[in-house]
Amino acid sequence: MISKKNNSATAQSSIVIKDTELISVLQALPIGVFIHHKGKCLFANTEACTILEEKSIKHIIGKYLIDYIIPNQANLSLDRIKRELRGEVLKNKTYLIKTAKKNEVEVDLKTTTVFFNGSNCLQTTMTNVSAEKKLAEESLRARLAEKTNDVLVNVIRERNATEAKLNTIFNTSTHIIWTVDKNFKLSSFNQNYYNQMFDFYNKILVIGLDYKKLYKSIFNKSDYIYWISKFESAFKGENIIFETKKLLDNGDYIYREIFLNPTFDNDGTVSEIVAISHNITERKTNERKTQEKSAKLVAIFESSTHLIWTVDKEFNLIECNNNFIKTFHDNYNATPILKKPVHLVLPKEKQQTYKSYWYDLYTKVLNGNSLKFERTQFTLEGEYSVKEIYLNAIRNTNNEIVEIACLAHDITENKIFEKQILEQSAKLKAIFESGDQLMWSITKDRIITSFNQNYSKSVFDLYGHYPEIGKAVGSDNSIKYHPYWDDKYMEAFSGKKVEFISERKTLKGEVIIRQMILNPIKDAFNNVIEVSGIGFDITENKKNEERVSQSLKEKEILLKEVHHRVKNNMQVISSILNLQSSYVKDEYALSLLKECQNRIKSMAYIHESLYQTKNFEGVNFSEYISTLSKNLVHTYSVNTKNVKLVLNLSDLFLNLDLSIPCGLIINEIISNSLKYAFPSKKGGIIFVNLTVKNKLVNIEIGDNGIGIPGHIDIKQTQTLGLQLVDTLIEQIDGSLKLERNNGTKFSIKFKI
Repeated sequence: MISKKNNSATAQSSIVIKDTELISVLQALPIGVFIHHKGKCLFANTEACTILEEKSIKHIIGKYLIDYIIPNQANLSLDRIKRELRGEVLKNKTYLIKTAKKNEVEVDLKTTTVFFNGSNCLQTTMTNVSAEKKLAEESLRARLAEKTNDVLVNVIRERNATEAKLNTIFNTSTHIIWTVDKNFKLSSFNQNYYNQMFDFYNKILVIGLDYKKLYKSIFNKSDYIYWISKFESAFKGENIIFETKKLLDNGDYIYREIFLNPTFDNDGTVSEIVAISHNITERKTNERKTQEKSAKLVAIFESSTHLIWTVDKEFNLIECNNNFIKTFHDNYNATPILKKPVHLVLPKEKQQTYKSYWYDLYTKVLNGNSLKFERTQFTLEGEYSVKEIYLNAIRNTNNEIVEIACLAHDITENKIFEKQILEQSAKLKAIFESGDQLMWSITKDRIITSFNQNYSKSVFDLYGHYPEIGKAVGSDNSIKYHPYWDDKYMEAFSGKKVEFISERKTLKGEVIIRQMILNPIKDAFNNVIEVSGIGFDITENKKNEERVSQSLKEKEILLKEVHHRVKNNMQVISSILNLQSSYVKDEYALSLLKECQNRIKSMAYIHESLYQTKNFEGVNFSEYISTLSKNLVHTYSVNTKNVKLVLNLSDLFLNLDLSIPCGLIINEIISNSLKYAFPSKKGGIIFVNLTVKNKLVNIEIGDNGIGIPGHIDIKQTQTLGLQLVDTLIEQIDGSLKLERNNGTKFSIKFKI
């Protein structure tokens, strides 16, 4: 098992900082100090500026120090510097320099190495040993050396403290930090880098580890080439910045931003690469969310049917969507340009009008107001449009107004619809107030929501007060009617249409009769929310109905009297024929009188039925057939024990025009059966069947007697009875069929 150890490198820190503490110390020295890199001066203190007689230090920075030494001593001074850097102890030697004022000054030069502003540099001290100071040269040098030593001791102490601070930062930073030398060896790293390599790749780091071998063991070929190419670019002196993405075991990604910064040797070659990595996963996540949100906003911005635009404080158009561009072009035949005031793209004759309207509104918003208004315009083709417009201020983090957000949407159809509604409302109001009907509506709490003038007048006439919108229907004067009306309203609120008659007496004593209709009013979810009421004055109608009813009663009495008298007259005729028959001795004549008497009775029964019923429109024909057939059996004194009457009758009502001929037909056929079907008092059955289907009446009349002889043709017979049957069948537009099997059966069919 590989154990995880704290192997954080504590080698030379490669964090780049500016050594302000060293500079402040050097500025206080009484000798000239120069720090230079590759011969070019990077720093000079005030005393150095004095010795060289320069106006200011900035005139020294960037110059080559060798240029101040007189030409014949330049090479000697360079050689001495190299020897001192190798550690040789040399005797003191002075050099002549030429100052900015062309004066020659004798100076003593001493050079050491120093780490300055992230680079290995040379520090040269310059002591003025001109002729006027030569007498005190030795003592001065001793004092200066002592003071310089003290200063350098302090500098070393301070630099050690600084290095300790840097090491603390190096290892406590949340960043991952490591360095790689020019041989691709790991030269230093902090604890975060060590932990990452162990946690992700199970690798233990040590100083001097071959970096290329390390990366080959943890990366695939393409990733290895990618990383090594980045380091190779950094070793060429470039500052490299790039991002990496790693898939974790839980499926999430971790993103890092990598900085590769080269550090240089004295000769200007790259000696190491300082690598810094910090976690940018949260930033990338926020960027992705921002991009997604931005994409959605752009989609909304462009897909919306609204016009969207923004202008800045100078009225320049900053943003706009395609709908704004299209509408602007339709209205002005011009295309707006971003970052410019919109009026500039218009013809000059239209610019002032545009500015007067829009810029005045924009100014109000810049003063802190939010505006909402409607604007009517006509396109160049004359098309009418109305837009609802919103203008609101956009503020920065300091609550300062920086732009104006503008949104407009087309409400032309709404306006047209509103106009139609107003027109329709006016028509409905005219209908509502016209006519004699009462109209009103109430809520479930019995609160009045609307009513017309007729309703208002009616309430006043009945109860002495006027109704009011928003107040309950009814009053103390109408309290005795409340239960009745509550029941009606409850029925209507259950979803039913309610109709009833209301009779009331006004305060003046006038009786008013109204037909009331309550209708439920439902919402979009089919819930009853209100009930509307309509009342029609039917007082005159009721009076007319009473008059008509009275007239009908009188006519019914008259009709009954007519039918009664007709029946009585027929009975008188029948009685006369009966009396006459008592004086007739001839059997044939006597039978003729009896047949006539039966025919008269069949018609009299119909008038008797009409007299007894309240319905003069029809006769209960089923009852009539039963009465007639039984009377005929009785008339012919047939023994009911021998001849059985079988009736199978459906309910049927016939008017007078059909009842009389049908009654005569039945009378003739049954009479014929009673007379001829059963000779020698032989027994048998006489039957009558009555059925009705789809307004087609079928009457079957017959017997099981001896039957009508085959040579008799009912169409050509000489007997009055059968001739009468044939004639009456034609009168009712019916059909007649005769069957002679096992007796006689007449089938009669006609429509009603």
